[in-house]
Amino acid sequence: MRSRGRVSFGSVLLALAVVAGCSNKDGPTPPCVVSATGSSHGQMLPQGQMTLKCTNSYGSVTVLGGDVKDGPRIDWYLAKTAWASSLRDAQGGLEKIFPDTTRVGDTLKFDAVTATMCSPDVGLTFNPFPPGMNFVADSTVGRVEVSYLLGASISLLRHNGPFYVRAIEGAIFIEAAVPDSGRATTGKGNIELHLPASSSVALFAMTERGAITVIGLPLMGRVDSTGFLSGTLGAGTDTIRLETKDGDITLKALPSVEMRAARPRAP
Repeated sequence: MRSRGRVSFGSVLLALAVVAGCSNKDGPTPPCVVSATGSSHGQMLPQGQMTLKCTNSYGSVTVLGGDVKDGPRIDWYLAKTAWASSLRDAQGGLEKIFPDTTRVGDTLKFDAVTATMCSPDVGLTFNPFPPGMNFVADSTVGRVEVSYLLGASISLLRHNGPFYVRAIEGAIFIEAAVPDSGRATTGKGNIELHLPASSSVALFAMTERGAITVIGLPLMGRVDSTGFLSGTLGAGTDTIRLETKDGDITLKALPSVEMRAARPRAP
């Protein structure tokens, strides 16, 4: 995750006082020092679609499964922060952060879109998420958390950031373009993790009924036993844990051509 030069309100006042005491030759106020926050929400009604695919290159994604008593629906919530050189411009920037929803075949698509000058923060939440529906996060930059999904597959493609995925039942596929710490568990289903061989992570994989396979990853300090594997890539700065009660686990090297597919957030 990138760091951002955020400042407190008191620091902003101090900065403005310093600027006021300087001559015009000192230049304009920096463009990204004041923020405004807002939110929007809505609902999607699947019409035969069995997959939700979302993109958020500006922050976190949270998905919570649950019972939907009045028919299948997905409620979405967008928490947003816009940055600018003035409060007025920052508040105007909130209107430039919005969702783009489309239907393509059997897939609902949800993209967090922004046209602001300064890189914003966008937190995206889907709750409730219908049982039996697949979830795909593509090119996400930030924390992804998926909990309590039942009978569906979960896929994180070209993901850049930490992840926490917990399925009651269903397969999990994770493609970590720039891996961070993470955990993925399912009660029943296979788990597959692709990550660069140059990563710096400690890996732990456990299955009660299944096999564990490693393809193309030079694990150091590798430990193998029935239903368990551990090993380290690089310095092992981060930790990834994978666990399924009934299913196979596959750890595979991500081809270098795919390693930077996730879009980096602007500085």
